[in-house]
Amino acid sequence: MSSETAYETASETYERITGMKLSEHHMHEAANAIAQEVGILDVCPSREEIDKKIEDMSRDKFRRPIMMLALDGAHGPMRPEPYPHPRKGKRGGGEWKEIKGFRFYLVDGKNIVHVLSWHQVCDDHKLAQDLVKIKEAGLIPEEKIRLGIIGDGAAWIWNRCKEIFPSAKEILDYYHCSEYVHDVANAHYGKETPGAQQWCEATLARIYYGLP
Repeated sequence: MSSETAYETASETYERITGMKLSEHHMHEAANAIAQEVGILDVCPSREEIDKKIEDMSRDKFRRPIMMLALDGAHGPMRPEPYPHPRKGKRGGGEWKEIKGFRFYLVDGKNIVHVLSWHQVCDDHKLAQDLVKIKEAGLIPEEKIRLGIIGDGAAWIWNRCKEIFPSAKEILDYYHCSEYVHDVANAHYGKETPGAQQWCEATLARIYYGLP
């Protein structure tokens, strides 16, 4: 419950279900203690479970199913650890840290089947180490799938992933691709001119519908 909801909500729900009271502070400390001992392979589904999803997606299909690897990163505010303040006192200043994560999923038209995901406070090299662990554990059977990597164009995504999955196809997501299309249109036709707008709309429509 602590990983899915706010600590206050988790505390209230736990008391309502069990009749026992655990403070928000206890819920936070317990969740953190457990998380420190959990590695990526501890939370991943088994190879048999993943193979079953791939087999189901492959049924009556001529080609191997498509599996996507989506990655992204952001900076998020973190509470100070360990707490330098009294439990009920004023909190000390936190800091912003880098958060990165990824998700593997199978896709068939509009049908998306989740495979596994992971995110944590880390840099791209640490995230790459976790991807290597997944690969070495045989959880991503590349011989049974067509693997694509989708990202926002950040260099670290292509660099880290291509080191681990060199045969995967790189795909720029539609939203960030549209930003580059607007830049090209403005450079060629003039910023916010009718010609730029018309070219943008036509180009984005072709990309969206997969037209040449």
